[in-house]
Amino acid sequence: TKSFRVSDLDKELCQTLVAGAEKMSVTLQEAQIENLLAYIREFHKWNKAYNLSAVRDIRQMVVRHLLDSLSVVTFIKTHATINSIIDVGTGGGLPGIPLAIMFPECEFVLLDSIGKKIKVVNEVAAALGLKNVKGIHSRAEEINQQFGFVISRAVTQFDDFYPWVKGKFLKKSQNDLANGI
Repeated sequence: TKSFRVSDLDKELCQTLVAGAEKMSVTLQEAQIENLLAYIREFHKWNKAYNLSAVRDIRQMVVRHLLDSLSVVTFIKTHATINSIIDVGTGGGLPGIPLAIMFPECEFVLLDSIGKKIKVVNEVAAALGLKNVKGIHSRAEEINQQFGFVISRAVTQFDDFYPWVKGKFLKKSQNDLANGI
């Protein structure tokens, strides 16, 4: 049998992720932890080539990207039966890929108008084996599909954002909250 040595950095990233998730009442399964950390390693690697984020330190990426993306998990689990989400302005897959890891039963469309970012999204989703993620190079206004929820992170002011997505969520809701943004 092979033995694998876990680096001190890997232990630190794992501890930071798990502790941060617990503070938000998010329980992570072992496979989710592994996939989330694999994602942030991939993001860190691609960030060097494609400048996806101003955050360069992988430790800070766990806090500022992964945990920030996971901040809606408890809300979604409490209030929603989701089957489709569009992540508008996903960049390198945030928050869409972490949420796709948490909700494998949900289909995620990750949308960005910058082609190199969607290339990264699709490469990373394939590397992680995420069959519920589809990256699309387009603007929100050009998408003619509707979703249960529209999510976004650090794209623009809401007054500018809303006109882009106002017709993108399904009219019929399956949740105790209306479908929407």
